[in-house]
Amino acid sequence: MPAVERSIIINVPPEHVWEAFVNLGDWPVWNHHMREIRLLTDVPLSMDSRARIVLKRGLSSTWEVTEFSPGRSFTWDASLFGSRLSFAHVVQPVNAGSRVVFRIEASGLTALAAALVLRFSYSRFLNHSLRRLKELLEETPS
Repeated sequence: MPAVERSIIINVPPEHVWEAFVNLGDWPVWNHHMREIRLLTDVPLSMDSRARIVLKRGLSSTWEVTEFSPGRSFTWDASLFGSRLSFAHVVQPVNAGSRVVFRIEASGLTALAAALVLRFSYSRFLNHSLRRLKELLEETPS
């Protein structure tokens, strides 16, 4: 499966990163390519939760949580243009801070074409989102 992975060290405890992960309403603040994101289920983010994401360019997609480890990671999947995208969000403790990892994989009929988009375009979004998340979390007093 073609994949793109990016990571960053953020100098806050993992619990703070996890709060940012599960607080979907604030995602457009640190994901500049998103216009809107909203949970479609009535419970906090958890296994089988679904969320609708609308990108600034208008593309919308529905994502479903397929793996969930509270406080550590979650993965959600979506089908787009004949590909299945799987997007992992991971936080790991390191020293006095956190290592944050974003990994997105493509599978399916158009996975190779999706891989090009992921590698050359979406990887920039991942880098920007990680840097912005770091800025926001490190400037917020504990």
